[in-house]
Amino acid sequence: MNIKAFILCHPKEIEQTRIVAQYYRQFMDVEVSVKDFMLVKEHEARNEGLEKLKDCDFVLTVDSDEIICIKDMEWIVSTKGTRFQIFLAKLIDYMLPDEVLKTQREHCPVILVKPNIKFYENRCIYGEAFVLPIEIHHLSCIFNDRILRNQKRYKDQGLSEYAGLQNILSGERKKITPPKEVSEIIGKILEVYNE
Repeated sequence: MNIKAFILCHPKEIEQTRIVAQYYRQFMDVEVSVKDFMLVKEHEARNEGLEKLKDCDFVLTVDSDEIICIKDMEWIVSTKGTRFQIFLAKLIDYMLPDEVLKTQREHCPVILVKPNIKFYENRCIYGEAFVLPIEIHHLSCIFNDRILRNQKRYKDQGLSEYAGLQNILSGERKKITPPKEVSEIIGKILEVYNE
């Protein structure tokens, strides 16, 4: 099965995206799109990415703060034919490099789609979807400047994500030992932010 990755990136996250894209390139070709979501709607940027990758069977569509572990990526790449066109995954929300939300959110973002699918309103898609037995390590809350920027954008645009973001930031947390590859990526990104 021919799978390629599409990573969306805000202009202030180019170095972070470079690190994440390098990680995903060990599994597949990666297309990166730098978009300012104050100027372009997220779903339009995602649809543009799908159009660029229409020659493949599936597109892995992740953000520059979402990591899928090696074992789960190997499972995705080895997956053969399926009747589904849309796949979702559960999130592990990181608050600190070794701290996550204690209760996993119900939200499962779209991560793998046929390239003929169309997004609407951010990362939403119409159609029957399947929740994959994998997890996305969602790192955005570690990098506070991004959270504050998104919080302002969501509030300014009256988006429903604003309330959800407030719930995430105030959620009960627990200590964990992240998978090795996630820890390494967090370390590389923090190095960039601390320079």
